[in-house]
Amino acid sequence: MRASIPLLVALLLSGCTTYPLGLDEESWQQLSPQQKLEAGQQQAELDQARDLRLAREAEARAEEARREANELMLRRREAAYGERVQCVLEPAAYRNGGEWQRLKPVAMDLVMGMSLGIELHEVKRSYRTHEAVAWFDGQQVFICPDEYSARRGSERCVSVAGHHREYRQGLIRQIESGNFLKGRLSCSLVERGPGWKNQGHGGGYR
Repeated sequence: MRASIPLLVALLLSGCTTYPLGLDEESWQQLSPQQKLEAGQQQAELDQARDLRLAREAEARAEEARREANELMLRRREAAYGERVQCVLEPAAYRNGGEWQRLKPVAMDLVMGMSLGIELHEVKRSYRTHEAVAWFDGQQVFICPDEYSARRGSERCVSVAGHHREYRQGLIRQIESGNFLKGRLSCSLVERGPGWKNQGHGGGYR
């Protein structure tokens, strides 16, 4: 009696190979032509299902990225004076292993209540890019190596604090985390666009 394909897979599966269903060469050669055909068909169905799942996951990630980008653009447009800052990190260096690597200037447009993913590009090795996350809470600007560190309040994160007048005039601080990032961070409040009512510097946070 011809053994079923699922039973053969359970008995003969021996790691990742180029044969269908993970069969090794010896197990594959023991199959009849019909069993090989069925195994190939089953593998094709599995591959198709995997490709479809990956495509849907990629589309979901892309849609989420578009939604977040649109939300950030809207929040920037609607932000009251004092809720949005633009920052430049220059000069800056990133701790890569046991050495500090100089970074290209980093620009950030932060709106209160939303985190922003940023990329840190090394000067000497432009192909090396490090991800980080930054946000503004109204008084402090934070930069962390990742969301996990941000949620934990890790010591690797760096931050600067200032009151409204300092951000309005242009806040400049030296930042340093022993094993993440160091440099000079300058931040200024963003004025509202011409379509908004002019509130001057008297609106919002005093």
